[in-house]
Amino acid sequence: MVDLRVDTGAIRRSQATFSDIRDRLDAFDRVDDELAQALEERSAPGGGSAR
Repeated sequence: MVDLRVDTGAIRRSQATFSDIRDRLDAFDRVDDELAQALEERSAPGGGSAR
């Protein structure tokens, strides 16, 4: 007979891992967007700091 038991602990750990990965990717996306915006502002005419 086939064993149909499910390791719920493994499922919870996997969900936590994927949730952590998703959170890290979201944070990276926010930083990436902020960096892109800062670079756009810096390269705009009259943008950036005077040196």
